[in-house]
Amino acid sequence: MKKEKSALLLAISVSMYIFAAVILIAADNIYKKDEVGIVVAALICILPTAILVYRSQFLPKSNSDSEYEETVLEARPKYFRMIATLLWCACAFSYMIISSVTAAWSVTWIIFFITLGLHNIIYHYLSRAKG
Repeated sequence: MKKEKSALLLAISVSMYIFAAVILIAADNIYKKDEVGIVVAALICILPTAILVYRSQFLPKSNSDSEYEETVLEARPKYFRMIATLLWCACAFSYMIISSVTAAWSVTWIIFFITLGLHNIIYHYLSRAKG
């Protein structure tokens, strides 16, 4: 894919995302219809997302990128991906349950920061155990 075409697809996608945000704000401020604005904005975002996915299929991948990915995969502890997946699933589940029960949605999002800390602690612990 030529650089000009790639840049055009990127510009179109970004402008459509901005347009979706404008629709969302207008629906709320002018018509007082939050739900309609969210649905329309989400529908508008489908096309630019598809364009970006299509565009990414034609972007060249440099050798340094693939070498870096191989290095990262080799350096990662053996069971880390499985443990991290379980950790983040438990985080999302805990957040939904705790927030629903307490109705403290504005505070319970801190669970994600706690999980990030646990994620890093587990990663470093497994990295030391590996070596």
